[in-house]
Amino acid sequence: MKSRISKESRCRLTNTSVVVLLTMLLASVCCRAGEPEYEVGGPLAGFKLPPQPLKEDWNEVVLYPGAVEHYRAYWLKYCKVRSFFDQQSIVKNWTAPNIPVSTSVVTESYAAPIYKISKQNAGVPTGSFREAVTVIRAGVRSPVFTLDLGELPIGLYCVRVVGAVPTDKLRQFRSPMFVAMSINDGPKDEISRYRLRVSYVDDFYSVAEFYFHAVEKRRFKADVFVDQGSEVDLLVSNIILDDALAGATRKPIKTRMTLTTPDEVEACKQTFAQTDGNREIEKIKPRSKEERLAQDALIWNWLPPINAQGGWL
Repeated sequence: MKSRISKESRCRLTNTSVVVLLTMLLASVCCRAGEPEYEVGGPLAGFKLPPQPLKEDWNEVVLYPGAVEHYRAYWLKYCKVRSFFDQQSIVKNWTAPNIPVSTSVVTESYAAPIYKISKQNAGVPTGSFREAVTVIRAGVRSPVFTLDLGELPIGLYCVRVVGAVPTDKLRQFRSPMFVAMSINDGPKDEISRYRLRVSYVDDFYSVAEFYFHAVEKRRFKADVFVDQGSEVDLLVSNIILDDALAGATRKPIKTRMTLTTPDEVEACKQTFAQTDGNREIEKIKPRSKEERLAQDALIWNWLPPINAQGGWL
């Protein structure tokens, strides 16, 4: 019995040593100086983000250094939920009062109220407030934020407006607020205009998100503003340009057949040639170039356009 226990102990020690060694090797790879540490899943899963410092912000993470922006979702009560945009996706981040504008602006200090978030409730006022931050009060086209987005590679990007509305301006059915953006994202540098009706609360969230395609590498500029029809002002803390494809592998992944082989394809062709399949194909009238382009346009335009206003019942 004594010998058997000793042998088991040695096995456990060996297995533990191997686990410790592998853990240390993995940690050394993930935590090299200057390299980010990713969630399980690598770059597509995103950076590991620190938790919010206040216990009231239950299960929430800090999206990027210095962020006042929050992201919460229904499933946060069951598991950690994170925004599609965070530290990894940011290309540019303009923070009040240093957001470029076309006219003079009104800046002020705003302290957002603290709500207790837990698994049992969606938010209960605590009577306390967060540290005050500088914001720009944005009314209808006052001001217009003039953003130089810089030279961007081909891809999909998003301009986000982070803001809040004071508690005394909230009502159960929100007063209308519209945010618009003009940007030179057309194939030939044409200006596109997007407009969203947005919702808001008295803490800082991404209230408006405008997507655009960069179909070629060039410079982009955008004007962002609260639009006509808005009945409340927005307190803007920052405007962010995000790379919507951050973490994605931008190269062809599939390089060979996976569901069949060239020999199987050739055998299928031979079998098809011995049937009436070829005669059926000969009956199909080839489309002209104009007909093919029209069919392509019909398929492409079938989906809603980019930034089409969605809905939820």
